[in-house]
Amino acid sequence: MKTDVLVILAVALTIVAAGAILINPGLVLPEPPESDVDDFAKWESETRQMLILVIGGLASFATILVGLVKLVQMSAEKRAKEQLERDKRLDIGRPGLTLLLRSWVRTTPPCA
Repeated sequence: MKTDVLVILAVALTIVAAGAILINPGLVLPEPPESDVDDFAKWESETRQMLILVIGGLASFATILVGLVKLVQMSAEKRAKEQLERDKRLDIGRPGLTLLLRSWVRTTPPCA
């Protein structure tokens, strides 16, 4: 349950960060040049490439984070399942051993 919340939070933060960068590219990019139209066209092309890289990086980060969280969750579930199986095996053995010990204690005379 907690891991699902973390996954949703990571994806939501990634979407918010990507949206903020798309709305205001000035957050991660320099201001456009005002001198020449060719410089502006070059800057615009570089800006688009940079935005694609930044948003792709954020998406990759979210994907890796989701994968790691799921991996930890699966590992925890596996450990819990193994522990449950061990507990079941011990519980099966305990009543028989307990009854044996009780009968032995009842039938064994006290040491003098």
